[in-house]
Amino acid sequence: MKFLIGLFFAVIVLGGSSGKEIHEAAAGVDLAQATQNIALVMLASAGAMFVVVGAQVLRKEPRYGRR
Repeated sequence: MKFLIGLFFAVIVLGGSSGKEIHEAAAGVDLAQATQNIALVMLASAGAMFVVVGAQVLRKEPRYGRR
């Protein structure tokens, strides 16, 4: 648990100390192309949900997948 907390704070410090180039690159992202693929994103998300639920059902104790 201490490792995860340390990792969390390390990521926060690295993100806060990143240079202005990183922030400028994020500001220049064109989201117009992302909106064209909403159907693909929704389909992939639904497929991922079925994979996760299927993996939970196939466990030795499938009670987590039945909820």
